[in-house]
Amino acid sequence: MLHAAECDDVDVFVAALFNLGVTIERREDGWRVEGLSGHWQPRTDHLDVGPAGTPFRFLMALAALSDRALTIDGSARMRERPVGPLAEALSQLGATVRFPVRPGYPPVVIRGDRLSGGALRLDAGSSSQFLSALLLIGPLLEEALLIEPSGEVASAPYVQLTCDVMAAFGAPVQRVGRQYQCQPGGYLACRYEVPGDASSAAYFFAAAAITRGDVTVEGLGDTQAQGDFALVDLLEKMGCQVDRSFGEIRVRGPERLRAVRADLNAIPDQVPTLAVVAAFADGETQIENVAHLRLKESDRLAAVAKGLEAVGIEARETPDGLIISGGTPHAGRIDPRDDHRLVMAFSILGLSAGPVTIDGSQCVSKSFRDFFSLLRQLGGAVETGEGATS
Repeated sequence: MLHAAECDDVDVFVAALFNLGVTIERREDGWRVEGLSGHWQPRTDHLDVGPAGTPFRFLMALAALSDRALTIDGSARMRERPVGPLAEALSQLGATVRFPVRPGYPPVVIRGDRLSGGALRLDAGSSSQFLSALLLIGPLLEEALLIEPSGEVASAPYVQLTCDVMAAFGAPVQRVGRQYQCQPGGYLACRYEVPGDASSAAYFFAAAAITRGDVTVEGLGDTQAQGDFALVDLLEKMGCQVDRSFGEIRVRGPERLRAVRADLNAIPDQVPTLAVVAAFADGETQIENVAHLRLKESDRLAAVAKGLEAVGIEARETPDGLIISGGTPHAGRIDPRDDHRLVMAFSILGLSAGPVTIDGSQCVSKSFRDFFSLLRQLGGAVETGEGATS
């Protein structure tokens, strides 16, 4: 596997897979993984993923393949993030699921062994990762797995990414109407190249937008595959000039940015990024249909609104989004609530409004360990530690 991200979430997941018995070797050109086809050989009965939400949900599904009871736990914030819909689905497939502290919330104890497969309905309105987790174990079940989401799927493009990766490993997912279908048969080993991450690239596109700058990000692969590239379309509507070609995107910021109205249900990780750009735009930007952001590493709607207020921008929370009145942000101090995406978004704001001081900036390592070194390459004056950015 080539070009895997260097970040805490990857490290946590690799450690958890190792503890399930998987052989993982890190090489100069990537990772070599020798799987067990779901026949785990656990080195421990307790897996702790800290604040890593994606590994937690995926491990819940993987644990359901084990003939031993496995406990999955996380940080204090992770214990506030609901996983009930995924637990209910795993129970329908034959797993035994128990919540020793609070029903529907981590920690969770799971034992499955031989799961049956079959048809089920799933509430994925708070996280697409519930659906992705179930799809990933689908090829390892005894019977076909048929999943029908009961309503709107949050962050839906990530489900298609899951399907694309599964197909690359010889386990295609069929889509019939709203139903996802996985056939038994397992996975085939292959050489897989991980494309550049749209979520990480977005901060540098935003930097171009608010500084009237010119930024090109390379190594992105198919820029239609990842939902977060839709931020570039919104930047274009706000007045940026955008050039797209296979594997790279160039964004040039305008003299003046325009406000937009945007439904970001499919790309909720870009709410803080768009909110920072909106802070510099003429008019009122409305971000809608992202109520599930209150269940992320922080309550991102409340945290973004508070952060914008700290730099002089009026931001109002709605039940499912934000209304931001653009203006001229000034220097300030931000509490990102230990949320990596808020740190990165407000660091970008500091390029134009600075200096902005961000407490606990080291949490960017959760998803983007090299963020500040790359920000310096754009000319940002960055002091890490508590995180002053200008």
